[in-house]
Amino acid sequence: MKANYFLGLTLANLGRVSEAFAVLSCAMEIVKRNGEIFWLSRMPNAFGWIHREMQDFEGAQAFDREGVAIGHESGFGEAEVNSVINLAMDHLHSNDHATVCSAMKTAASLLSHDAWFRWRFEIRFLHARAEQKLARTDAIALLEKATQYGAHKYIVIAHTLLSRIAMLSADFDTAAEEIKAACAMLKRYPALLCAWRVHALLGQIEMQCGNPDAGITAHRLAVSDIRYVADHIDDKCLRSRFLSSDAICDILRDAGGTNMH
Repeated sequence: MKANYFLGLTLANLGRVSEAFAVLSCAMEIVKRNGEIFWLSRMPNAFGWIHREMQDFEGAQAFDREGVAIGHESGFGEAEVNSVINLAMDHLHSNDHATVCSAMKTAASLLSHDAWFRWRFEIRFLHARAEQKLARTDAIALLEKATQYGAHKYIVIAHTLLSRIAMLSADFDTAAEEIKAACAMLKRYPALLCAWRVHALLGQIEMQCGNPDAGITAHRLAVSDIRYVADHIDDKCLRSRFLSSDAICDILRDAGGTNMH
């Protein structure tokens, strides 16, 4: 169960989405067969995360609500708080700020009552709060915590957030520095589900800085990342949802209207 669970997460991070689903489904079968409530409470989070990365926010919410319910009923606080944080991330994309605030308050309360594996959930909480507020202090706190524990993907996310925040104040030098730090980390620790966003942002920044050739190169990298992920989604509906999402369409438009359907 444990091996399949973490193999599934690893495959998803590498952009091999359908393989990840297959391995996680195998893990779920073992969990149900053995009545392992501990792992059952974590499975919806994994499926929800992948659906959210595929821009399927409705599907993600369904899994995350299931995770909240199972975590609460089973008494596994760390699983429940993870699902609540995930729900906050889901609602961010629908601009439901009231629900996001409510979910974050619930997550903070749950974190204060359960110390098990808290460092990991604090990283995820800081990520959600930084996305919610786009505040530099939160993004720096995320970077410090992720660096302390060697959470490479969240180091990438923190640098990307700091780059986005710098762009809001037209500080393109800082934005470029932060996004290049994210790119450097991705070269050492590949994570395709992060990479397309990072390369797309790098492309935008290079264009703003008057470096069109570098901007075009970065946009092409983003398109290559997207193509790789799309080619590893066997589910035609999920693949279409991913490629038709606003985030992906914006990147493809910036890259010259590449058609991947």
